Amino acid sequence: QAAAQALLEEQLLKQLDVLIGEDGEVESTRFAARISDGRLEVTLTAQCLEEIGEERPGEGAVTP
Repeated sequence: QAAAQALLEEQLLKQLDVLIGEDGEVESTRFAARISDGRLEVTLTAQCLEEIGEERPGEGAVTP
C-alpha cells in the first residue's frame, strides 16, 4: 500500500505543477490517504500563489 500511495502522490504533484504553470508557486502541500470500497484514495491539498495581475505603466496612478 505504501508504494501505491507514493506513486499516486507523485502523480498528483505532477498534475499540480501542470495546473499551476510558470506563473504559480506551491507554498505547501498535504496528502491524505484512505481505503474506500477496497480502493486507495489519495487527496492532495495545496496552498499556491499565482500572479494574475498585469502591470501597465502610467495607468491608474493616484496622487494624494
